[in-house]
Amino acid sequence: MMQCRPADQDLIPMIDVETKSGLPTPEFCDSLTKFIALVEEAYKQKPLIYTFTNFYNAHMQGVVDGYPLMIAQYNGIEPELKDGRDITMWQYTGKGRINGINGLVDKSRFLNNHGLREIRFHH
Repeated sequence: MMQCRPADQDLIPMIDVETKSGLPTPEFCDSLTKFIALVEEAYKQKPLIYTFTNFYNAHMQGVVDGYPLMIAQYNGIEPELKDGRDITMWQYTGKGRINGINGLVDKSRFLNNHGLREIRFHH
């Protein structure tokens, strides 16, 4: 929390969830919901949850309801989740290029009617 002080933030916190780290799904989900609650309490707003389509479908359905989602899917097809959840952002490549940045970058876009206002940090 010392490195990411709420007063200094422009965007809501994002929680990157890509592995269960060997935990059985129920224990993983319990730990995840407890961690999300701690982040929400510290920052006083809901974090954006980042994960991959397949990981969400296999392990996270019903666990992060009510939280905005950023879904990574690099096959060029807009992601759809098995439970039909709305997706705020789509990370569509990890091999993007941007002028002025050497090397490859992740590129994302908002889906549907979502926009930057939804992920701004509310002070």
